[in-house]
Amino acid sequence: MSKKQESDDDGQILLLDNSIELSKIESIPTLNNLKIITFDYLSHKNLEQLSINHIISDTFLDDKEKEKIQNNSYLYSKWYDESKIKEFIEFDGINLGKLSYIEFFVFLIPFVKKFVEIKKIFEQYRHSKFLASRIIANIIQEFTDNIELIDNDNHDENFIYDNINFETNMFKIKLSKKNFSKLKKIFEQMMTFFLPNQQISSQNSVFLVEFNTILYQKLFFQIFADKQTPVYLGTRRPAIWNTASYSTIKKSHTQIASFSKISTKTQKIIDSKTNEMQNKWNKLLSEDHYLNGFFSYDDVSFWSILKPYFSKLYDSRNKESIKIIELIKNHFEIFKPKSVLVLSESGTTEQIIISLAKKLHIPIILFQHGVGAFDSKKSDIINEFTGSMPIESDKFIIWGNAMKKYSLQFGIPENKIHVLGSIAHEKVFQNRFVENVSSDYVLLNPEYPGQTNVNDYDVKINQEYEDTLRNVCKIIMQFNKKLIIKIKPHILERNTTKIAKEIDPSIKVMKSGDMTELVKHCSIFITFGITSAMLDAASFQKPVIRIKMREWWDSPDTLRPNSAISIPLNDFENTVKKLFSDNDYFSKSVENGNKFLADCLTNSGAVSDKIGSFLKTYD
Repeated sequence: MSKKQESDDDGQILLLDNSIELSKIESIPTLNNLKIITFDYLSHKNLEQLSINHIISDTFLDDKEKEKIQNNSYLYSKWYDESKIKEFIEFDGINLGKLSYIEFFVFLIPFVKKFVEIKKIFEQYRHSKFLASRIIANIIQEFTDNIELIDNDNHDENFIYDNINFETNMFKIKLSKKNFSKLKKIFEQMMTFFLPNQQISSQNSVFLVEFNTILYQKLFFQIFADKQTPVYLGTRRPAIWNTASYSTIKKSHTQIASFSKISTKTQKIIDSKTNEMQNKWNKLLSEDHYLNGFFSYDDVSFWSILKPYFSKLYDSRNKESIKIIELIKNHFEIFKPKSVLVLSESGTTEQIIISLAKKLHIPIILFQHGVGAFDSKKSDIINEFTGSMPIESDKFIIWGNAMKKYSLQFGIPENKIHVLGSIAHEKVFQNRFVENVSSDYVLLNPEYPGQTNVNDYDVKINQEYEDTLRNVCKIIMQFNKKLIIKIKPHILERNTTKIAKEIDPSIKVMKSGDMTELVKHCSIFITFGITSAMLDAASFQKPVIRIKMREWWDSPDTLRPNSAISIPLNDFENTVKKLFSDNDYFSKSVENGNKFLADCLTNSGAVSDKIGSFLKTYD
């Protein structure tokens, strides 16, 4: 049907997203006579399973429009930088609005996408009557009042850090941020019983901000061995969550900067400052004509729709941020750090610490924490945006020459860059030839669509991921090989277990467990993206297959063409067959992996000493 034909339709249109329960859709008397447009993958799949014809909202956007949505979302997420706004949201030199910019950006991408789609739908069907849930109705009422609510409930739109998911191979727990903080507080108080020598003032301490105490165990030990005091400081991640992390803290004599112990004096300051900043915020919202103009797309403002969510985010994070600022200020006074180590510049805790450290002229050292997709020019903006590059930090400790090459191309001064290796891979590298490792299964580490690109929300892309997963499973099972699928525990499962078990009940899906051990014992490592586990695979002489996906960031092979066997799905079966049958091809892929390893990791077996010596220069 042509666009002209469609635009002549004056009928009713059902605008459907996942906020509407399927039972409510099926109960609509005129369902069979409606034109239905879905706005997300789940809604599309639900209708597809019921064999109900529908249009996918993505079809109203071309690539140029998607790029515009992406770029505009970057712009909107930096609302806090506007000169007319800053005075209302700055506290002790810290911009409170900026502290949640990542969280706001992740919310904005699907929001702006939906707004633009609805705008274009209305332009095409401006004489139609629209049936919609409250969420979609809030948007389309900016264009028409010819709307009928089919679900009047006010569904809450959650931000990414509103809830914390804990998922293992055995169970799944979802906690609100508030309840997580309560549990973290109780746990911290319990730990003081087992670790009595806490909160001891030190003149020679090092702050480790949000570091995984198991993954970076050797770093904690090295700092202590160099006669410095490691201080764990984190609000998102507990320092101790199992026996291994407890052992790290105890043996390294690490101090834990508590966020649960608040003196009466500090609490009064927090309450007073919170009220003061809330009054400023209320004044900004009461004079929001500037925001009304700022949050607009093609001269159409969406501020009135966005305002409740915008206010909810700021209100919920305002008091929390002020509390963290005041407590971190106290921790600076108690521990007097000689240096501050961070893994990112974008997290709330990291931003606060970086700002305070700069005031006190304390050196800030950023650690590379993943291979990422840092080898394409298009990824520059996301690498800076997500805090992976040392914009604010004084020094940048990186793993190898690949990252150095990219950093220089990015514009980082060479005197800021220190190629010292990856302490998280040190143990792997040292032990890679120690034992004869059996290889009795294929390991798949799928990478699902993320949350930072408008394409991640495209139905076609999401369907492609599921189809790829399904086909990979089928092909591996055809070779009569065992298959283990390892997914990240904090990532939504996306039907992985269901798809795998439908194909073959013997396929094992793991949400927890040591990735390194899994890689060590596999025969082939398969991934959909660029991941740090590829370094583990290369270390253990395992061939790596990367099925090309998310290519809108450009191919991630720009700087490292031999990092893996990078192929489209159509070539997967022949590639696997060749790896299993052709020893020369197998060896060649392993050889390329070794080149990739050498390019990415320097000082692979002596990283702790190198980093320790570097940190001692700040004694």
